Amino acid sequence: FNGSPKQASQLAQLKILKQILEELDPAQKWQLRPANSRKDMYAKDILKAIQFLKREDILPAKLILGADEILKDLQVNPKLYVKGERKGQIHDDQLRAENAQRKNLELAHIYELYDQECRRQNLYDYDDMILEVVDRLHKDDQLAYEILEKLQFILVDEYQDTNGAQNKILEILGQLDPEQQPNIFAVGDDDQAIYSFQGANVENILFFQQKFPQTKTIVLTENYRSTQPILDLAMDSIGHNSQRLAAMSSAINKNLHAVGGQGLVSRGQSLGLDSQHFASSGQNFSSDAQNSAHSDQDLATKPQIFNFAHSDDELAWIVQQIQSLQAAGENLADIAIMYRTHADVKLLTHVLDKLGIANKLASPSNLLDEQVVLVIRQLLQVVAYTDLSRDNLLMQLLLRDFIQSAFSLSKTAVFSFLTKYHDQQKFGNPAYPIKTLMDLALELEPENGVHIFVEKLIEWQANFFNMPITEALIIMLDQTGLLRDVYGKAEKPDQIEAVNAFVKFVRDLNLSNVALTLTELLADIQLYVEEELTVPFQQPNLMQDAVNLLTVHAAKGLEYKYVSVSYTHLRAHETKANLVCR
Repeated sequence: FNGSPKQASQLAQLKILKQILEELDPAQKWQLRPANSRKDMYAKDILKAIQFLKREDILPAKLILGADEILKDLQVNPKLYVKGERKGQIHDDQLRAENAQRKNLELAHIYELYDQECRRQNLYDYDDMILEVVDRLHKDDQLAYEILEKLQFILVDEYQDTNGAQNKILEILGQLDPEQQPNIFAVGDDDQAIYSFQGANVENILFFQQKFPQTKTIVLTENYRSTQPILDLAMDSIGHNSQRLAAMSSAINKNLHAVGGQGLVSRGQSLGLDSQHFASSGQNFSSDAQNSAHSDQDLATKPQIFNFAHSDDELAWIVQQIQSLQAAGENLADIAIMYRTHADVKLLTHVLDKLGIANKLASPSNLLDEQVVLVIRQLLQVVAYTDLSRDNLLMQLLLRDFIQSAFSLSKTAVFSFLTKYHDQQKFGNPAYPIKTLMDLALELEPENGVHIFVEKLIEWQANFFNMPITEALIIMLDQTGLLRDVYGKAEKPDQIEAVNAFVKFVRDLNLSNVALTLTELLADIQLYVEEELTVPFQQPNLMQDAVNLLTVHAAKGLEYKYVSVSYTHLRAHETKANLVCR
């Protein structure tokens, strides 16, 4: 890298990959760049594959070497059909295996071009930081010795969530002096490995014991956080996993037992009130499950499973439990609803809001999906577009209260204007071109609010050409009345924060592209949407007593008194096959 490199955003990474795919040799047939569809169709999947390879310390040359060796072996020992009509012919499994390695060779080529372009732009991605450390330690023993002199004891927490590249650092430092036993203390639990999508590998724990054979293993079986019924259910579920360390080694016994007084035992209560009304037909619940969770302490600590005929029944049941607990004097903050993705509970949050039940997302949402940001995006599109495609967006804006308030527009005046627009479309003279909303608005009297609003649109468009984009954005938000509308709603602090976060988002894009135009900004936002990239937005936690809504993934390490793991039947989408073929 030259000078001070900058970390590449997901957006920058995708743009680089899309450009590389666009410029690949058109005379060559590429599996990773379909000829009959979008050339960048697999850009996001390729990026994930490159990130996976970096986390496992696999550079392009190593990937090429591995693929070539496998191809050579496949050609020396081809798999053939041994019976039937195709006896003696190449087996389909052989063809698939060869194809997979050719795809890896393509991936290695794109990976190399990607790294070259990142360095040309003086950019690094997150995984490069670990790889740079590994590379320096490989090349510079003196640096490794200096680190060991400063760090005589190394503690690794959450070891099950480390990846191959991170583990390589431990390997180098731990084996630098063969005559000296390294002082490395690694804490991990293979049953808690939840970051496999980031390259985390449970095999690292096995690798540790192989690399450092004198390792002393200490198994902690006392649990101070959960009740025994919850531990029993968890162990019964995870026990089906044949890849657990406990299944691989008889020396490891991970049967957990709860430790603590009644205060701890009361943790983990289910939201188990009367479920009979919502249970799907044919379900058999024990007589205990029909009783109130508040009346039986033993029942309260036992996880309960409820089945529902429809997701609407489940939603109604959850709301009923929250209302019953609230009526019984329980704090809403003691209630947690866990689920797979935020999309699973959009309807639930809407219902809770309508019922006036305070709720909060305990983990970040996507800024670009926030309601006020959707309005801002709509405003930007209306300012940028100059053809008939803006008319529908403009109509929607004219119907918004903050626009009508800022430009002294009565609902009657707006509807009268929109009726005139529709009439000229429906009954207009074919000899004359249909006028856009903008054209019709500018024909109104200069003091007409619609006319003034449209003139402002033209003015804002000029601002985006002549001013720094962030400055033009703030002026637009102020003059539309949107800022006054949002800041005037003290009960919606999340919307205020969302506006501030969006302005910062634009400012950050502008820092990476000092000549950023409105058209480019909208294109970047569209790329975020199309590729399902997230701009994390943490809603302000101003409500002390509110139902906690969080993904199961984000719940690790947290404790709540009443917990419902809900919408377990939903699937966000099918996961695409990993491009790295192993």
